[in-house]
Amino acid sequence: MTTAPSIATVPLLIGGRLEPSTSDRRGQVFNPSTGHVQAEVPYCTREEIDRAVRAASDALPAWSETPAVDRARVLFRFRERIQARFEELAALVTREHGKTIVESRAEMQRGIEMVEFACGIPSLLMGQAL
Repeated sequence: MTTAPSIATVPLLIGGRLEPSTSDRRGQVFNPSTGHVQAEVPYCTREEIDRAVRAASDALPAWSETPAVDRARVLFRFRERIQARFEELAALVTREHGKTIVESRAEMQRGIEMVEFACGIPSLLMGQAL
Protein backbone atom coordinates (compact mmCIF):
# COMPACT_ATOMS: atom_id res chain seq x y z
CA MET A 1 0.00 0.00 0.00
CA THR A 2 1.35 3.44 -0.94
CA THR A 3 0.30 6.72 0.52
CA ALA A 4 -0.36 9.79 -1.54
CA PRO A 5 2.30 12.48 -1.22
CA SER A 6 1.34 15.35 1.04
CA ILE A 7 0.46 18.54 -0.76
CA ALA A 8 2.03 21.73 0.56
CA THR A 9 -0.13 24.73 1.33
CA VAL A 10 1.38 28.03 0.26
CA PRO A 11 1.67 30.37 3.27
CA LEU A 12 0.63 34.01 3.38
CA LEU A 13 3.21 36.81 3.42
CA ILE A 14 1.88 39.63 5.56
CA GLY A 15 4.07 42.38 6.97
CA GLY A 16 7.23 40.53 5.98
CA ARG A 17 6.28 37.33 7.82
CA LEU A 18 5.13 33.99 6.42
CA GLU A 19 2.09 32.58 8.18
CA PRO A 20 -0.56 29.97 7.54
CA SER A 21 -4.03 31.07 6.54
CA THR A 22 -6.97 30.40 8.82
CA SER A 23 -9.24 29.93 5.81
CA ASP A 24 -10.57 26.45 5.11
CA ARG A 25 -11.08 27.33 1.43
CA ARG A 26 -8.24 26.33 -0.92
CA GLY A 27 -7.41 26.43 -4.60
CA GLN A 28 -5.27 23.82 -6.31
CA VAL A 29 -1.96 24.56 -8.02
CA PHE A 30 -1.32 22.20 -10.91
CA ASN A 31 2.02 21.09 -12.31
CA PRO A 32 1.70 22.19 -15.95
CA SER A 33 3.87 19.30 -17.16
CA THR A 34 1.97 16.49 -15.46
CA GLY A 35 -1.40 17.99 -14.60
CA HIS A 36 -1.04 16.73 -11.02
CA VAL A 37 -1.82 18.93 -8.03
CA GLN A 38 1.46 20.12 -6.53
CA ALA A 39 0.25 22.60 -3.91
CA GLU A 40 -2.73 24.43 -2.55
CA VAL A 41 -3.23 28.15 -2.05
CA PRO A 42 -5.59 29.54 0.56
CA TYR A 43 -8.49 31.74 -0.39
CA CYS A 44 -7.78 34.32 2.30
CA THR A 45 -10.29 35.47 4.82
CA ARG A 46 -11.48 39.06 4.81
CA GLU A 47 -9.42 39.69 7.95
CA GLU A 48 -6.24 38.33 6.33
CA ILE A 49 -6.74 40.54 3.30
CA ASP A 50 -7.37 43.55 5.54
CA ARG A 51 -4.18 42.83 7.52
CA ALA A 52 -2.12 42.47 4.32
CA VAL A 53 -3.46 45.74 2.89
CA ARG A 54 -2.94 47.51 6.23
CA ALA A 55 0.66 46.23 6.47
CA ALA A 56 1.41 47.49 2.97
CA SER A 57 -0.26 50.81 3.68
CA ASP A 58 1.65 51.19 6.94
CA ALA A 59 4.97 50.49 5.17
CA LEU A 60 4.38 53.04 2.40
CA PRO A 61 5.16 56.30 4.26
CA ALA A 62 8.62 55.20 5.39
CA TRP A 63 9.44 53.64 2.02
CA SER A 64 8.25 56.71 0.10
CA GLU A 65 10.60 58.85 2.21
CA THR A 66 13.55 56.52 1.56
CA PRO A 67 16.04 58.20 -0.78
CA ALA A 68 16.46 56.60 -4.21
CA VAL A 69 20.08 55.67 -3.46
CA ASP A 70 19.00 53.73 -0.35
CA ARG A 71 16.26 52.00 -2.33
CA ALA A 72 18.84 50.99 -4.91
CA ARG A 73 20.94 49.43 -2.13
CA VAL A 74 17.94 47.29 -1.18
CA LEU A 75 17.59 46.23 -4.81
CA PHE A 76 21.31 45.37 -5.01
CA ARG A 77 20.89 43.08 -2.00
CA PHE A 78 17.83 41.55 -3.67
CA ARG A 79 19.87 40.93 -6.82
CA GLU A 80 22.57 39.19 -4.80
CA ARG A 81 20.00 36.92 -3.19
CA ILE A 82 18.50 36.04 -6.57
CA GLN A 83 21.93 35.21 -7.95
CA ALA A 84 22.82 33.11 -4.91
CA ARG A 85 19.70 30.96 -5.42
CA PHE A 86 19.63 31.15 -9.22
CA GLU A 87 19.34 27.39 -9.90
CA GLU A 88 16.75 26.85 -7.17
CA LEU A 89 14.61 29.68 -8.52
CA ALA A 90 14.99 28.45 -12.11
CA ALA A 91 13.80 25.01 -10.98
CA LEU A 92 10.75 26.64 -9.36
CA VAL A 93 9.94 28.46 -12.61
CA THR A 94 10.17 25.14 -14.45
CA ARG A 95 7.90 23.42 -11.94
CA GLU A 96 5.32 26.20 -11.83
CA HIS A 97 5.23 27.13 -15.53
CA GLY A 98 6.21 23.92 -17.31
CA LYS A 99 9.15 25.55 -19.06
CA THR A 100 12.37 23.76 -19.86
CA ILE A 101 15.21 24.45 -17.44
CA VAL A 102 17.03 26.37 -20.20
CA GLU A 103 14.00 28.65 -20.66
CA SER A 104 13.70 29.11 -16.91
CA ARG A 105 17.35 30.08 -16.58
CA ALA A 106 16.91 32.63 -19.37
CA GLU A 107 13.85 34.03 -17.59
CA MET A 108 15.80 34.28 -14.35
CA GLN A 109 18.64 36.07 -16.13
CA ARG A 110 16.16 38.53 -17.64
CA GLY A 111 14.70 39.14 -14.18
CA ILE A 112 18.16 39.86 -12.79
CA GLU A 113 18.73 42.31 -15.65
CA MET A 114 15.51 44.13 -14.74
CA VAL A 115 16.63 44.43 -11.12
CA GLU A 116 20.02 45.74 -12.30
CA PHE A 117 18.23 48.33 -14.44
CA ALA A 118 16.19 49.42 -11.42
CA CYS A 119 19.42 49.67 -9.39
CA GLY A 120 20.63 52.30 -11.88
CA ILE A 121 17.56 54.52 -11.54
CA PRO A 122 19.23 56.95 -9.08
CA SER A 123 21.69 57.87 -11.85
CA LEU A 124 18.83 58.56 -14.23
CA LEU A 125 17.01 60.66 -11.63
CA MET A 126 19.97 63.02 -11.24
CA GLY A 127 19.42 64.74 -14.57
CA GLN A 128 21.38 67.98 -15.04
CA ALA A 129 21.51 68.88 -11.35
CA LEU A 130 21.31 66.84 -8.20
